[in-house]
Amino acid sequence: MRTLALALALAACGSHTPPETPAPEPPAPADPGPPLAVTGIEIPADGLTLRAPVWATRAMLGGTELDVSYHTLFRTGDGGFGEMFSETGADLGEVCSDQDFDSLIVAGGKPWLVSHFECVPGAIWVTPLDQAADGALSPGGEPRPVDWSAWGGVWFPCSGQVSPWGTHLGSEEYEPDARQWRPDGTLTRDLYGAWKDFSRYLTDPAAGSPYRYGWPLELAIDDQGTPVPAKRYAMGRFSHELSYVLPDRRTVYQSDDGTAVGLFMFVADEAGALDAGTLYAARFTTEGERARTEWVSLGHATQAEIAALVERKPLFSEIFEVAEPAADHTCAEGFTFVDHGYGRECLKLAAPSERVPDPALAASRLESRRYAAMLGATTELEKTEGITFDPDSGTVFLSVSTIRGRMLAEPDAPQDGLRFEENRCGAVWGGTSGAGVVDTSGAPIASEHVIGSMGTVTKGTPLAEIDALGNGCDTGGIANPDNLTFLPGHHLLMVAEDTKWGKGHVNAVLWAVDVRDGSKQRLLVAPPGGEVTGIHWIPDLLGHGYLTTVVQHPWSEMPKDQPVPDGITDEDRRAFTGYFGPFPSLAR
Repeated sequence: MRTLALALALAACGSHTPPETPAPEPPAPADPGPPLAVTGIEIPADGLTLRAPVWATRAMLGGTELDVSYHTLFRTGDGGFGEMFSETGADLGEVCSDQDFDSLIVAGGKPWLVSHFECVPGAIWVTPLDQAADGALSPGGEPRPVDWSAWGGVWFPCSGQVSPWGTHLGSEEYEPDARQWRPDGTLTRDLYGAWKDFSRYLTDPAAGSPYRYGWPLELAIDDQGTPVPAKRYAMGRFSHELSYVLPDRRTVYQSDDGTAVGLFMFVADEAGALDAGTLYAARFTTEGERARTEWVSLGHATQAEIAALVERKPLFSEIFEVAEPAADHTCAEGFTFVDHGYGRECLKLAAPSERVPDPALAASRLESRRYAAMLGATTELEKTEGITFDPDSGTVFLSVSTIRGRMLAEPDAPQDGLRFEENRCGAVWGGTSGAGVVDTSGAPIASEHVIGSMGTVTKGTPLAEIDALGNGCDTGGIANPDNLTFLPGHHLLMVAEDTKWGKGHVNAVLWAVDVRDGSKQRLLVAPPGGEVTGIHWIPDLLGHGYLTTVVQHPWSEMPKDQPVPDGITDEDRRAFTGYFGPFPSLAR
């Protein structure tokens, strides 16, 4: 998504090594019915001047040819779509063209669109839809913003998923650094001016708290069409790109978007309920071209426990004591060295206090990445983005937008669990999941979907020099993968690019990758300066299938030295929100 540099690293690993877990047997595949094959497109000759996306139109389902063109439901600004409001409902006079994720869900027997706007302050809108007999979707009423004032508003809502129980599961990324807060509510450092921008939302910014932001979001719509929003505090606070629930309805993988970040897994106590469970952070060790994956437990928590902490508005100093490390990365006795996007620190848990009676519990959820690093988890990853799952093979897929920084072999680095070769074009990793896995303390993990290692499924190819068009990555493959979605039974992994002129690709692409042989087809090519996002397979929505797709902020993220072609206006910079399809039902 939008690049907001945060920089993290890895804390020293503990000494316990869990026993090796045998590779799990993949589940028996369900009958997928007729195979689906899509016919891709080439990058158009006028790709450098596109004012609208171009897309594939044909697919074959068995022997039946389908017209599955892309259909635009909205451009940002249509009917107010994407306007931002304060907590009192006052119009802030700004439309966000960074429309990100879309869900298609059913409420009251009809389809609804739920849409993220990835600005500060953020916004989430809901729109009732009409569905024609052939499955075509159209707005069935006015779009309207969701009121998040009871939760302090929404901060950078990014990607998401339609949960297995039919709710919209979203995210808040680039969480504010609580160490910068003073007791009077002012900041010692406001990274990128984000809090200043967000303060427009709040009636009293001095009364705000950083711990209200950086959470998974869940939104249901009741039968009367009323949105029911919530933030899921038991799942941890960090830079959530998205939380992805697996078919057991309990295991949730959570990507952490930024520079040198982590990967998290939440295992809920009960299926279909995200209000209580155990949070884990991954510890990676490079083994050739794969990363062996172990899991560090951050402990159990409930929504009620963490909500009570959030409402007390604790200070960072009530959770951690902090000191500056020595030049050789050593710390005073009792402190642990950590290296992350907020700087190199020596940390130890603070003494219990009235507002924070259990500092370990508070650290595990309010400062999940810092606490994970203290306990020996890996925080060396670079911009982990999309997550999806193939139930037939048991594979969890993770997009890593670029491989650089602390993911590389660094002889002088204070922590060095990852040792990959640099690839500025990024990769998609996959890892087979299974049952019977223990965490790094030897305790069993109550999930049948735990990853034991990850390796490359597909990757971009850097060019030795930027080509004449402005591409830094080979256009025959991916560049800077972001959102992912998978169509079970058809072996199709969809990869959306967040890439840039002069670095990756001039035109961001939506790819369909056949994971059996790695072959790729382009489904959509975006105008320069935009990204493809919001992708999600909906195998069945009231009898039809859809692939939601957004082209975010076209012509907006351009190099400073790259002139915008004549004729490009603000009208061309409005996002495209829509879907491919309709397909016949692809549910199994």
